[in-house]
Amino acid sequence: MKLNITTITPTIVRSGEEISTVSECIIEGDNLYIVNKDKLINFLKTKKDNVKIIEELSKTVLEGQNLKGFLDKNNIPINEVCEPPLKLSERMDDYRRKSVYLPMTSLKRAFIPGSTIKGILRSALLFHYYLSTKKEPPHRGDSKKDNSPYIGEDVLRNENKISTDIMKYVIVRDSSSINFEELRAYKIQRIPHRKLWQIIIAIPPQRKFSIEICIKKDKNYNGPDFWKEFFEKDPEVKLWEYLKDYSNRLIDKELEILENLRRKNSGNENDGERKKIFDDFIKHYKKVKEVMSQKDVIFIPIGFGKTYYFNSLGYFLGSNVPIRRKNVDLKFYPSTRWAVEINEKYYPLGWCALTRSE
Repeated sequence: MKLNITTITPTIVRSGEEISTVSECIIEGDNLYIVNKDKLINFLKTKKDNVKIIEELSKTVLEGQNLKGFLDKNNIPINEVCEPPLKLSERMDDYRRKSVYLPMTSLKRAFIPGSTIKGILRSALLFHYYLSTKKEPPHRGDSKKDNSPYIGEDVLRNENKISTDIMKYVIVRDSSSINFEELRAYKIQRIPHRKLWQIIIAIPPQRKFSIEICIKKDKNYNGPDFWKEFFEKDPEVKLWEYLKDYSNRLIDKELEILENLRRKNSGNENDGERKKIFDDFIKHYKKVKEVMSQKDVIFIPIGFGKTYYFNSLGYFLGSNVPIRRKNVDLKFYPSTRWAVEINEKYYPLGWCALTRSE
């Protein structure tokens, strides 16, 4: 099954790497420049007093001073020692000592890893299982010493045997890629209070990727009985249906929570701004629901910024089960989420449209 993925809101699958706004990149105007350390050192070596200047660079970094001042003082052009600039979603003046989250890349090209999509498909399959059986998934306690199996081990394989795991039959290739220069730097905020913020380098909206999902057929299938019918006939059609149902239900859940939060925050002193934030999110999800009524499109969140229910099987947990910490009212959980502001409107991160290309 070949799919097209179109980003709807800024999307980042984090690489796990971060760069510092103090020592590894420069923010100037509406551009973010990533310092190429090899270029910088090689350029400094051409300077007459290179040893002294390199010592000054080390001192600048250790003292947390801005690299831009160092470059200006020593007449070093930014373009000579940095990668091509990335556009910023907005001007950022208060950025000292901030880290910048980097996306998954290969050979300076950004892509969506197959493993990320496979994880989403795994969640959709588990979701279908618990809907069909009306069972409740096991709950892992808050203790880090809890040795219970990872969620789904008793559903996707037999007797804890890795060799029987059905996900071995689901192969997802990495997506196509785009040039690193097409990415943008975004300031994201934790809403509704917006006091916590972060810089990310992400895939902007309206970028298209292709990806392929292969479901292997094995006459000697030895996985759980529940999944035999899934693999016997049209597994790709069924997988598409499961994924669509999974997304639809969780979007409904998100809308329910956002409506509750909007009402809860209506009496706060920051009523106007908070109301706008929740209104923007609600409009986004309602539009997604409207478009997803079409048979050939699915909207899902990919990468960093997904909320609790898209990262867990919490949809099936009873109201008496504690979530992460005690005294949490499920009507308002999670109460905060990451958002990006574009053209004075707030959007959730990572939302993408999936369509079948064949």
